[in-house]
Amino acid sequence: MYLKATVLSATLVFGIPAVADDDEDETPLGWAGTAGLGFLSTTGNSDTTNWNAQADVTKRTERWEHIFKAVAIGAETDGAKTAERYGLSAASRRDLSEKSYLFGRFTYDKDEFSSYPRQITETIGYGRRVLTGPTHLFNIEFGAGARQADFIDTTGATVDQDEFIVSANGHYTWQISEGAEFEQLLGIAAGSDNTRVDSVTSLRAPVLGPVGLKVSYTISHNTDVSPGFKSTDTFTAINLDYSFGPE
Repeated sequence: MYLKATVLSATLVFGIPAVADDDEDETPLGWAGTAGLGFLSTTGNSDTTNWNAQADVTKRTERWEHIFKAVAIGAETDGAKTAERYGLSAASRRDLSEKSYLFGRFTYDKDEFSSYPRQITETIGYGRRVLTGPTHLFNIEFGAGARQADFIDTTGATVDQDEFIVSANGHYTWQISEGAEFEQLLGIAAGSDNTRVDSVTSLRAPVLGPVGLKVSYTISHNTDVSPGFKSTDTFTAINLDYSFGPE
């Protein structure tokens, strides 16, 4: 089964004054990120093709952090598509202190094989850096906003499902060694019609210089789906990726 899940976040929070903190933020400034590709083709009793592409780019300044993510997933068996989804997200964080910040996030997800072929969310809220590294990083966020979704009902018709949501997110990173990293992301967006939970677990190992091998496992769960659709989808990806960042 293949993930019908999201991941694209965008945030806009402007003109909020920062509160000075006594401790200096040692996070490297500038651009950093990764871009990866994965492809698998098998032949025999059935011909299958799986592919995925992912990108994660961050721009860090003294008080701002802008995060852009993109994911694309596809699968085909004997010439018939079995999965195809695209996700985009953009987020901005404005520091209040070394450990706290305000954020805004926008996400867009398209998946024709889901009971929700399109979901868009806009949220704002408060974040807290519980662990600040350098080995362990852990952020938690709480927010509220809106979700606009296309929902396939029991008759097969597509109806609009617009609602207010509250959200909670967690992001943990363990820098095992230079180039080797474990990462866990968890996101919950709860509304009156549907609650969506997304989890991404990944492990990256260095291969040669900035090139690494990344294995990830994604779970996407919607609490309210129509008959014929599964509430939980999973996707396992193996990618070669390229990382870059400030010295």
